[in-house]
Amino acid sequence: MKYVGEPKDLMEDAYEPDQRPRTEGLYGVTEVLHCHRMVFILRKMPSPPELDFETRSKFSRGHAFERAFFGRNYNPTHEVNEGLGIEGHTDTVIETPEGKVLCEFKSTRRVFWGHPDCEKKYPSEAQAKKHLEREDVEPMPSEHYVDQLRAYMALTGAVKGRLIVHDLSTDKIFEW
Repeated sequence: MKYVGEPKDLMEDAYEPDQRPRTEGLYGVTEVLHCHRMVFILRKMPSPPELDFETRSKFSRGHAFERAFFGRNYNPTHEVNEGLGIEGHTDTVIETPEGKVLCEFKSTRRVFWGHPDCEKKYPSEAQAKKHLEREDVEPMPSEHYVDQLRAYMALTGAVKGRLIVHDLSTDKIFEW
């Protein structure tokens, strides 16, 4: 995907830390899934009021990829579940006759490869084939991404979830 425009245009979608919707007393899905010590420190010693260009451009690039991928179905939402004590910002929720389908989009520079029968994952298809001594390897979703998708599904009551990963190093899209 080629972006045409000024760098400042890329950053329009990136929230400043104090502007992102948050509910007092609740934790975000990504906070719950991360190191609890780190979350405590970040809450007690918040980040500087303005993100640097590199950080904002990474977030904005992700938002731009999400918008391009989902097209007219792009509808990020801010979900709150006080009963669970968590909140989160979903990428896209699609309403179907069977119920909500939550779609989580990730962009990464590395997709790991393996086989469903094996726990070990490798940073390339060639390495997976070599070390597992088999040809039928496949891209494997990150456990963190799967945990995040499941948490958002619980938060939204979605009946199905789809994980879409854009490998920035190959420009391929993988879906689970």
